[in-house]
Amino acid sequence: MKHIVNGNLWKRLFAKIIDFLMVFGLSFLLFFTLIYPNTFDETKYTSNLDKIGEEYDRSQLFLKSSKGNYTSKGAFRAIVKIDDLISIDLSLDGEEFKDVNLTESLVYFYCDVYNTFGNEKNLSFDVFKNQVFKVGTSESNIKDFKIENGNYTYVLEDTSKDAEYKTVLFVLDCYLEAANSVTYSPEVSRLNEENNALMLNTLSLLIPVIVGFSLIFDLIIPLFNEGGQSIGKMIFKLEIITKDGYVLNKWRLIVRWISYLILDLLLGFVTFFGAFLISYTMMVFNKRGMVIHDYISGTRVVDKETTIRFRNAEEERKFNERVGVIQ
Repeated sequence: MKHIVNGNLWKRLFAKIIDFLMVFGLSFLLFFTLIYPNTFDETKYTSNLDKIGEEYDRSQLFLKSSKGNYTSKGAFRAIVKIDDLISIDLSLDGEEFKDVNLTESLVYFYCDVYNTFGNEKNLSFDVFKNQVFKVGTSESNIKDFKIENGNYTYVLEDTSKDAEYKTVLFVLDCYLEAANSVTYSPEVSRLNEENNALMLNTLSLLIPVIVGFSLIFDLIIPLFNEGGQSIGKMIFKLEIITKDGYVLNKWRLIVRWISYLILDLLLGFVTFFGAFLISYTMMVFNKRGMVIHDYISGTRVVDKETTIRFRNAEEERKFNERVGVIQ
């Protein structure tokens, strides 16, 4: 009679890790050394980034470090006083930016370049005060806002510390809204979409590479082994049999690979290996140690050295008859 011993959990995990690393390791090696450098249009990608940078520079709403990183000036929540909105020292990527005037940048953006970022027109100073700063309303707490000889002055309704901080937050929100209008402007959006397409088109070539190496290591090599063993399973002396305990039919191995490819590898790839982890977590909670692709193909993984199995039920019946006669 059959004697089935499930493959040890840790052996199965390490065997799968070995197979997994071989497939993905060789896939990434081939992709990043040969395919990526010859298919990705880095010149176009860099040119688009430069154009996006020019849009950010033109708005004057962003700080730019020597590393080429951009950050909205209004993103610094260390700004807590009204005076900070007129002059503050900021730091980006370890670089110091002295006497940054957020108010000046905001006025310049709305009153001089607003229409070039997909908006209808530049705002007059009075319209800016009313529509952006909402002067004279409790929402902003700004009673009046003036520019005299290049100097910016906020006059507040309530000068308490809490009310002043509320006004600072209001102005920073105005600033971030302006910065977002640049980040999501038609031109910047177009350039970002073009770069995303360039990257996606190149990364999509990784899928057939992964499928190809999986075909070799997860199907072709097991097809040439009676127990459907991959390299990892050979190392840890595991084999695949049917869920009923008989020798594996090759067609089941093909079904097993296809379901593994779709549900574990490809779906796992787009879910950051979430599907892969779910599948192998199932192995812990069922008596036969079966994962999703085992259920689909009707297979299970067992210990090769301690398992006694037959090619089919007829062979098992004949064996049992012989044993019965001897006994």
